[in-house]
Amino acid sequence: MRQASQRLLLAAAAGFGLCAATGCTSLGRRARSFPHGVGLYLQDRFEDVMETMDVGFTLTWKPSFALYTDAASVAPVGGGYVQGWFIGLGGGQLFGIGHSRFPATRCYFLGGGVGVWGYEEIGWDTFDTEDLSTFHCQDVGAPLFLQPTGRPGPFPSFRSYAHAGNLGLMANAHLYEALDLLFGFIFFDLCGDDGVRLGKWPWQTAEEADVNSFEFADYHMGFQDY
Repeated sequence: MRQASQRLLLAAAAGFGLCAATGCTSLGRRARSFPHGVGLYLQDRFEDVMETMDVGFTLTWKPSFALYTDAASVAPVGGGYVQGWFIGLGGGQLFGIGHSRFPATRCYFLGGGVGVWGYEEIGWDTFDTEDLSTFHCQDVGAPLFLQPTGRPGPFPSFRSYAHAGNLGLMANAHLYEALDLLFGFIFFDLCGDDGVRLGKWPWQTAEEADVNSFEFADYHMGFQDY
């Protein structure tokens, strides 16, 4: 009996440590009842699936240009700026079903890279171009793991943007989001994004993640001016 109790305590401690390291789901705080919790769980997993990749068309009212690729967030090449609409699977939605409205969702990309260094700024649906806390902002290439760090989710990723004039293509695969999906089935939230639009690291509060985004203001202004 005593050994069983010790094992239970060790298991609880291990579970607590894993939650601290990876982040447990916020489902318990959000659910008002068991049926509501089941619905939220299914919604979270649907959105996780829709965040593992972005595959579809980009449309802009104003002529825009982007020719950019990035392998595993360590080899960015090219650049571009796209602010318009996305039709397809990605950004937590499918043809507007999810975080957005049918049949398309707002999208934003600003970035560039020269192989060993790059910068990416990504927005979906509710972004505000005057508020960096509504974007995924991150260094890529050699400075990827240096401060400041971006939000979890968009790296490591394989990214491809090709846009000319008013029409383009987007094809991205997000490896960390795939892990977030798998762990989500057992109630861990690696990206800290269950029930919210943008995630955070386990050691951050939501407010700290928002404030951290403004550390990229110099990059943002530099690319905007360019």
